[in-house]
Amino acid sequence: MASKTSKSQPAAIGIVKSVEFDDRGAVLSFGDSSSTSTLVLDAEPNVRGAERRLKAFHDVYTVVVKADAEAVSAELYGVNHNGEVNRPVPMADALGLWELGVPIRVERAAA
Repeated sequence: MASKTSKSQPAAIGIVKSVEFDDRGAVLSFGDSSSTSTLVLDAEPNVRGAERRLKAFHDVYTVVVKADAEAVSAELYGVNHNGEVNRPVPMADALGLWELGVPIRVERAAA
């Protein structure tokens, strides 16, 4: 579930505004109106995996991507039959969820 990034740490936190793909991988652009940062992930979107995850939830709020100097991780936040929960997801599924319209928020990982 961890993936290497091309940046040591995101310079900002915020909602992902766009995801583009190039020879480095998935490039997430995020931040607020005053500054935009990017995070590069070595992953391709897995829409099928994302669709399976959406079927397990009544409602999905967001995916939170946490990044530090070594790796990134993703968690899916939503409501299932047990109530409000968050679950770790592979980065490929997180990108698939983005493709299906689920917002992604980037945060710094806790030290």
